[in-house]
Amino acid sequence: MDMSPASTLIVGGQSARAFKATGGLSGTASLVNVAGGTDYGYGPVVLEAFSPSLAENIWNYPGSSYPDMTSAERTSLVLYEGSVVSSSWNKGSDAVSALLMHDNIINEYVLDDTTLSRTDWVITMPTKRYYVPVHNTSLSKDATQLFSPFTSKFWGNGNFWRNGACEQLTGISDAPDYWNREGGKVSFLTIGPPQPGSGIRLCWETNVVPFNNSVLLGSVNEANVPVNFEHGWVRMSFNSVGIPVVNGQADGNGVVHSQAAHSLTSVNGDTYFGLPTVGFMVQYFINQNAAPGILATYGGNFNHKYTTRISRLAP
Repeated sequence: MDMSPASTLIVGGQSARAFKATGGLSGTASLVNVAGGTDYGYGPVVLEAFSPSLAENIWNYPGSSYPDMTSAERTSLVLYEGSVVSSSWNKGSDAVSALLMHDNIINEYVLDDTTLSRTDWVITMPTKRYYVPVHNTSLSKDATQLFSPFTSKFWGNGNFWRNGACEQLTGISDAPDYWNREGGKVSFLTIGPPQPGSGIRLCWETNVVPFNNSVLLGSVNEANVPVNFEHGWVRMSFNSVGIPVVNGQADGNGVVHSQAAHSLTSVNGDTYFGLPTVGFMVQYFINQNAAPGILATYGGNFNHKYTTRISRLAP
């Protein structure tokens, strides 16, 4: 059944066309630890004016995977350094990525011994599926092409579902920068560049990051971050450049680069640095003597903070 804006189909005396959404839809979600007695509630990330302005509807049959993020408006509007950056894209998924592009993720962690605290970060890359190809390792030659801003493909020993497509954190020793609550920072001493595959890597569309292996959410898609401080805050950076990739990396403006980088360039030459990410941090505390003979548990979650970097120079 055609339900596009051009539809002339009449069903039961009524037009089969659906009108453009008017808004009002909302939602919430909860991560409940029944045994631990905690509940981590969070809300969805909402995109304003998602569908193209001339489209009356983006309806599809029940069971269809559409509409998805490729159905989005192809112009992104991002507030940056006090002004709005308007960028044009060839694909709706690129416009969504531009809205979510961050070169740094910043949040806290707590590992206090007295409260048996644990902390996990959840880092999701909602548009990763549109950029990362799956290479068939039974073929002697890789015919797939990678798309910006991701720098790794799903392939390797036929076990891509276990290996993932990993994005490397950047910085000294390819590890996050972190501080304690008093502002003290860990300094790394390295001799030569980090070895390939070393450091902290986020390999999945949704990743859970525990600290010092103090697993809280129990995810198998985890990337542990070792820290020296009992509590503090962490900055994770995505600024990789110069990564060799077979068949190059196709950018948002159609230009193919021989080497991959954490960046995405629009049709009109705006370059967004980093990766498209959303997420939050969850914490767990135990008071072993809240009252005589009573143990109490507490949980909380806080959205990540980010930095954004955009270059208006031509590519």
